[in-house]
Amino acid sequence: ELRIYPNPSKGTFMLDLKSKEDQSLEIRVFNTLGDIVFSESGIQFNGNYNRTLDFSNLSEGMYFLHITTQNRLLVKKLIVNR
Repeated sequence: ELRIYPNPSKGTFMLDLKSKEDQSLEIRVFNTLGDIVFSESGIQFNGNYNRTLDFSNLSEGMYFLHITTQNRLLVKKLIVNR
């Protein structure tokens, strides 16, 4: 279960991820041209993962959040709107 809010945002997003099992995940954010603008891997969690993502340095527009676990790829649109 993945929740990202507020969306749209001025650049700061809250990420809530829930899983019933231990997970290793990778977070990547792509711009509309397919360029990676943020990447973090090797994140281990069990149960709940909560994090603030600060993309205030990114230009206004649409981005794509990819969260990859051992067995799933979750994709959400992010809107940075100032």
